[in-house]
Amino acid sequence: MPKIAILGFGREGKSVLKFLQRRRLTQINTRIDADKKPEIWILDKNKNLNLTTSQAVDIKFQTGKNYLQNLDKFDIVFRSPGVPYNLPEAQKAVEKGVEISSATALFFDIMRRPIQMTRRLIQKKSPRPIIIGVTGTKGKGTTATLLCKILKNAWPERSQRVYLAGNMGKPTLNIIPRLSALSPRKSAIIILELSSFQLQDLNQSPNIAVVLDIFPDHLDSHKNFKEYLNAKANIAKWQKKSDKIFYFSDNKYSKWLASKSRAKKIPVKSSILGRSDLQKLKEIIQIPGKHNLKNAVMAATVASSLGCQKDKILKVVKNFRGN
Repeated sequence: MPKIAILGFGREGKSVLKFLQRRRLTQINTRIDADKKPEIWILDKNKNLNLTTSQAVDIKFQTGKNYLQNLDKFDIVFRSPGVPYNLPEAQKAVEKGVEISSATALFFDIMRRPIQMTRRLIQKKSPRPIIIGVTGTKGKGTTATLLCKILKNAWPERSQRVYLAGNMGKPTLNIIPRLSALSPRKSAIIILELSSFQLQDLNQSPNIAVVLDIFPDHLDSHKNFKEYLNAKANIAKWQKKSDKIFYFSDNKYSKWLASKSRAKKIPVKSSILGRSDLQKLKEIIQIPGKHNLKNAVMAATVASSLGCQKDKILKVVKNFRGN
């Protein structure tokens, strides 16, 4: 019997459980023999988990101070973003053949796998969704939110096809059932804010990568800055030639990260808007800080590349108050 663990039962852990309970295992991982119903475990330091009666059916628990014991007994472990990929117990399990995954990794695996397999989950012959991933050290959530608002307002007739997911908006896996409800005419656009913790174990990259300024940070959660950078690099590392990557050309780490991509590279700087447009942006932006102005330029550039008109972009920026 396949054994699956959900490590950390917060917002993402709950979405993984809901997804697993509604799908056949062969739709999720074709390498595991799914003749038998999988055994699902919830591992969490908290002993008092808030589960509904329907959620708790056939679920096993390992909670409290020993919740990390025996990770090597599972076939797959879905970790929450707050659980480091390089956790010693997790790495020991990897050495014994256990797959360490996450809600974000599962989402990318499904959305960017061969189209025939994707349609088994979406159940319609819709165009493949366009995934936009946003990362950086500061302002990625604000930038992802602003970009989402621009796209929704620029295309009111397509606003139901634009989703903000991940750390901001809805859990990624909760988006998948919604895609089946869409008419098959145009692609959905899914915008994800991606932290280094979410990127660390990815082996897929978004169609459009957006890389903001990167600085040494989160070193309390990574071995060193090199590990932090390598984690961030997964937003670009697995891109295809048909993809795109936007990056700040005046930030050496953003530029380095873009060099890891095979996609079309689009350097971004404040002057890309032109002097008059940049001055207009400075006058209307409501959120303080130079980094927010710079990130607004990035959001405007990406939106423009997708066909949004300048006046509609500036209107959203003017009314935007932050996350």
